[in-house]
Amino acid sequence: MKVKSVCLMLIACSHVLLASESVTLRIKGVDDRETIRDVELKKISDTHLQFVLRVMDIPRNAKSIEVVANFAKARKGDDGYFVIGNGLLGKFTREKGSFSLRSIPLPLYGMKTPNRTFVAVLSGLEHDCTLEARAKSGVYEVFPRYLIKDMGFDPYEDIKIDFYMLTGSDANYSGMGRLYRELRLESAVVKPLAERVKKYPLLDYISQSMEVRARLAWKPVPSPIEYQTRDNEPKVTAYITFDRMKQVVAAAKKAGIQKLQFCLAGWNIGGD
Repeated sequence: MKVKSVCLMLIACSHVLLASESVTLRIKGVDDRETIRDVELKKISDTHLQFVLRVMDIPRNAKSIEVVANFAKARKGDDGYFVIGNGLLGKFTREKGSFSLRSIPLPLYGMKTPNRTFVAVLSGLEHDCTLEARAKSGVYEVFPRYLIKDMGFDPYEDIKIDFYMLTGSDANYSGMGRLYRELRLESAVVKPLAERVKKYPLLDYISQSMEVRARLAWKPVPSPIEYQTRDNEPKVTAYITFDRMKQVVAAAKKAGIQKLQFCLAGWNIGGD
């Protein structure tokens, strides 16, 4: 399997960059043959490097693609840690082992090593990849693994990874989180609650209220029937009626509680 020409852009770090910064592409084909290629990264600024693999350059017979930055490595016993997007923090303590995260709450990973601290932010196919942390012969690597054929369809967008180098008081996991938050706010994808409540009065009320969650009804857990329909679903047991909930709300009001929000779980058809 041959690797097609790759379009790469790069973003560099608040560390002084080495003469060359690179990533290693490990492309495994559907025949399980692996092609390995080192690609030099281009410096954009002193704090930011960016990697882009265009969708048209992703081999259609690729089963998976791993993108390993040359600085995303550490050795057993090194001071520091790695962080991935579900809040996991791991130390460099093992000779061998691996961890793989498929459902990624936040599309990012980072490392703090004796050489540098960085955070990598994924965009493009970030929902079709895993985040990997592997130790082999005492050498750690942390990287994304893109599941090309496992998606069940051809890739539909570029693979993009932004690397940001952190120094000083930001060279830690808190700095990684702060940077990601700043990026999201700058992009306007995420708006602070203080801004959102100006447009939505109900949200303003909820933000100042205590939540009371009431489970009105439920089915057996774990369910004896995996695929349920209206005809075969297990019996739904009702524990709190709507009339009873009205009494609870009235009692809270009578007690002088001014702001509450009630979350009624299991109130719909079938206890859903």
